[in-house]
Amino acid sequence: RRVGALAGCLLLELAAGDEVVTVRRVRSLHDKPAIVDSVTVSKALFPTLGSGVKLPENLYRFYQGEYGITIAKAEERVRAVSASAEEAELLGLEPGSPLLEIDRTSLTLDARPVEWRVSRCNTDRHTYVAERG
Repeated sequence: RRVGALAGCLLLELAAGDEVVTVRRVRSLHDKPAIVDSVTVSKALFPTLGSGVKLPENLYRFYQGEYGITIAKAEERVRAVSASAEEAELLGLEPGSPLLEIDRTSLTLDARPVEWRVSRCNTDRHTYVAERG
């Protein structure tokens, strides 16, 4: 937990000083670490997130069931990046290895941004696929 990270506050349309929660996790595909996720949300909307509760793989379903917040769409920006030393260690790679970064802002039914997620993905054995509609 931290108070109002500037980028998160701007993307989530929060006031400076509003509390946000950032959860960092490593996701695996076929039992191998593949994605380092950094998920930032408003503490006011998601008061228990980050309090030691094990997060499920599908966060949007969790948000709906636990907090009554429905994600209707997401806006993504994708680019190639180099793995930091920490990311390389978490993913079992060499520092500087290429990763795919997915910078996503998730919006509710009324187009309110409620989640900012940055995923750094090792794509040496996987392909990113986006399905629409």
